[in-house]
Amino acid sequence: GFVDEELDELAPLVRALHEDCRSLAEYPVPEMPVNPEFRRSNVRRDQDGWKILNWPDVTISHPFFSAQEFLRSTGLSGNPVNGVRDAYLDPFAVYDDPGRLGQAFELAGRLQPAWNLLRWSSQLDHIEPESVAAAAKARVMQRICRNLMHEHGQRNHN
Repeated sequence: GFVDEELDELAPLVRALHEDCRSLAEYPVPEMPVNPEFRRSNVRRDQDGWKILNWPDVTISHPFFSAQEFLRSTGLSGNPVNGVRDAYLDPFAVYDDPGRLGQAFELAGRLQPAWNLLRWSSQLDHIEPESVAAAAKARVMQRICRNLMHEHGQRNHN
């Protein structure tokens, strides 16, 4: 569980995440079907082209969250990440200019861990409460919450 000091940090974090969500919603990029499991391991290329596998949990959401998941899974950094990001954002230029799309993408990157928490919390109803899977999911969710609280604290002190 969380210690008392951590519980005290949750309310400001939730307010900040809510404000960031409101800011992301102001960009004119529409929600659409996304694959929350969009990772490097779920992308294959064959003679017919690229295939994205594992679509069981398709959801309607902001499309930049799943792209953030993919970029994290690649292990890339620096210019390669920028190239993949720019190629991903290019079709969205019909909605906004590239600079603003980049800002929205960065904002989605900050919100992506919280997006995962929301997705996973909805799955908890379908996992046996005392199971190893439930305990593992709870540990990961606590770690993500703690990381979010740490990042939020750093942004507020800079």
